[in-house]
Amino acid sequence: MTYDDKERNATSKALVQLRKHMGMTQQRFAVEVLKTAISTIARYETITPPEGDVLLRLSKVADENGRPDLGAKFLAIYVEEFSKKLGGELIMVPKTESRIEHGYVVKKLEGQKQLLFMQRALLVLGAFDYSGDPKISKAADELLDSIGDFAQRCIPNPIVHKLTNAMTAAVAHGVPTQKAIGKTKKKGTKK
Repeated sequence: MTYDDKERNATSKALVQLRKHMGMTQQRFAVEVLKTAISTIARYETITPPEGDVLLRLSKVADENGRPDLGAKFLAIYVEEFSKKLGGELIMVPKTESRIEHGYVVKKLEGQKQLLFMQRALLVLGAFDYSGDPKISKAADELLDSIGDFAQRCIPNPIVHKLTNAMTAAVAHGVPTQKAIGKTKKKGTKK
């Protein structure tokens, strides 16, 4: 059985596709692209898929080498990975001809402050629905910018900053997360 015959994780498959698209061996890809050991690339492709910042680098490499589909895939995996680390999940569904892009946030809320914050955040989101009134729309935009500025200043967590940047890039790519690609749980069923 060859490596190509083995069952691979989706991230590992995307990495193999990118490397082969670039016409590189594992050794050349390791040294020239990721500046790492060949054993690391071999591990990424077979046992332990890449994660964290490596996914961002792979996304950029894929975009620069004519594979924006793989770039978007690496970015989506990165966003999903870090959303889970922050205790929630952002599910983005890209725009189609018949639908605008949309998404869902799944986060357990604990305590009065979190519940109150989310109630207010939902009111702000509701203000965006009144896009016919430019004053309301402008005020909602300003409030959203203020919340973003607050998060950047007050949350000294580099993961939050990386996730924010990756989510912005993901929205620009129209990236769905893996959950949005058909892994849904029906009520009353086990995972």
